[in-house]
Amino acid sequence: MRLIRQFERRDFFVVAVILLMFAMLAAPYLLGMREAARRAFCEKRQTDAAMAVRDYEQDFGEFPGYRDWLGRDWLGRNQRDSPPHDGQPADDRFASTWAAKTLPYLGRDVDRDALAPRALLAHALKKQGVVATSEPLPYLPEMMCPNDPRTQAKTFEPWLTWVVNTGAPDLPSLSNSPPDWPANGVFLDYIADPNTRQSLENIEAADGASYTLLLTENVDAGSWPQGNEAELGVVWFPKGWFPKGGRPKDKANRRPLTINQLAGKGDGSIRFARPASFHAGGVNAMFCDGASRFLSETIDSQVWRDLLTSDNAAARPPGGNRTPPNLKAIE
Repeated sequence: MRLIRQFERRDFFVVAVILLMFAMLAAPYLLGMREAARRAFCEKRQTDAAMAVRDYEQDFGEFPGYRDWLGRDWLGRNQRDSPPHDGQPADDRFASTWAAKTLPYLGRDVDRDALAPRALLAHALKKQGVVATSEPLPYLPEMMCPNDPRTQAKTFEPWLTWVVNTGAPDLPSLSNSPPDWPANGVFLDYIADPNTRQSLENIEAADGASYTLLLTENVDAGSWPQGNEAELGVVWFPKGWFPKGGRPKDKANRRPLTINQLAGKGDGSIRFARPASFHAGGVNAMFCDGASRFLSETIDSQVWRDLLTSDNAAARPPGGNRTPPNLKAIE
């Protein structure tokens, strides 16, 4: 009996060691399967958002602006030939975003009045404890990547993970030039520049839909009901954007970031308007033809700029009308 008990103890330790070794070997595989599932789920949600944008473009012949007017009829196409631009009294429309414009295509019925500036201000004041109540703003899982840490928060806000291709960072125009050119990207500021438009037809006639980025993910994006270019889009930086040939004194604070660099540490500035995720090695992205691709963290900066420009040959610095630069010479 003593020999049997000793044998049982030895067996127990051997089995425990084998199980431990098996767990150590299997853990990376199981974690990889979990990450692959999250990435696939992210891609599915992102595809739905991209299809909503494309459906909007098919209905109205133009992409929504990254900032755009939201009229009382929600989807009413802006009448650009007579002010106000959506053909409605100014009191009946207000500034909103590309995401709000495409909500009906995602099957979302959101109360328009809940997105009005007064409601958004009340929501912000409630978060600060200034007012006791306000209308809740919808948290939309359709606008979020499951790997975005904000999906694990105790309370949910109307966050946004998907960001659209807004081209080069907008600049105030010193002439009759727009803040940014359609050739530089896809989504424009229709509120600041009501006369410039972008459509799938224009993109197909230039670089082509399969070579032009539509949207991607950024875990440092803002909220879907409101925001600026840095919070709603991704950009590329033309040469000379910064003083002295693009070499600012405070490089660490102002230099544009690469994919996934400082992910989750955004400060709302334009340099954080770049793809960022917690997927290993890169980010999911959708192109104007509806195709999904995984962009590597090591993507060349010139390739990145080429993917964002909708008409590479006509790309030019925003806010001016200088000769289109040779993008291959951009540092």
